[in-house]
Amino acid sequence: MVPRYVRVADAVPRTPTTKVQKALVRVEGSAAAWDREAAGIRVRREAVR
Repeated sequence: MVPRYVRVADAVPRTPTTKVQKALVRVEGSAAAWDREAAGIRVRREAVR
């Protein structure tokens, strides 16, 4: 698998027990992320034998 969206961040939001706050990451969404397909990079998928 190849990710379509990539976002580089200095830090991710964490709880007081240092777990990643995934809900906050999802809310931010892919709006600020680099989009592989928008950049013109297509991934060729082949059937698995």
